[in-house]
Order: sequence, then structure tokens, then C-alpha cells
Amino acid sequence: MRNVLLAVVGLAVFAGVATSAPVPKALKKKPLRAVITPLPGEKLYTVNFDDVPFTKVAEFLERASGLMYLSKDVPDVNITLKVEDVCLRELFAQLDEQISPHGWVMQRKTQCFAVLDANAKIDR
Repeated sequence: MRNVLLAVVGLAVFAGVATSAPVPKALKKKPLRAVITPLPGEKLYTVNFDDVPFTKVAEFLERASGLMYLSKDVPDVNITLKVEDVCLRELFAQLDEQISPHGWVMQRKTQCFAVLDANAKIDR
């Protein structure tokens, strides 16, 4: 009985120490996400968007992916993104991270992609 009590007390002390440590600034800015590793033979892209309107980015994605851009709403967001040798899946993920703070979400399907207003009410 005494060993169990010590283990619980030790756990509580450990948990208190872990939560009191300061969080690095880099972790506060962006949520952590695993980088998508290209598959063998997958085409890689190098992109340098410097304050480019999202409509131009969507045109590039249509040409690069062969997917149709199907959205009735167009985000009024300018994209700044510079990446080298990333696969298309990673590029979509990084662009989604760029537009999500502005209330937009990218949705990619097999034959098209769309940008949806994350705050829009969904009809049921």
C-alpha cells in the first residue's frame, strides 16, 4: 500500500514540474505538424510566392496538380511561401496553414480542390 501511495505522489510532483516549464516561442506561434515525405518517384516542386493573391496560387495548383479548382468563394488572402523540393501533398498542407488563420480551409479530393469558409454555417 505504501509503494502505491508513493508512486501516485511522485506522479503528481512530476506532472507539476512538467507543466510549469516555459513553452518556447516557436511552439506558441504554429501548431506542430509532421512534414509529408515525398513518395519514391513523386514529382517535387519549388515555389516562391511573395505576397501573391490566392487566385494566382489556385491557378498554379490547377496546372501543377491537374485538379480543377471548384470554389464559389475566393479568399481575399495573399500568400507568402518559399519552399524547395516538396511534394504536392506537402504544398497543399502548407498552403492550408497559410489560409486557415484567415478563416479558410482547403479541401482536396481526387479530381478537384476547393477553398471553404471555415466560419460558414452548414445546411443540414
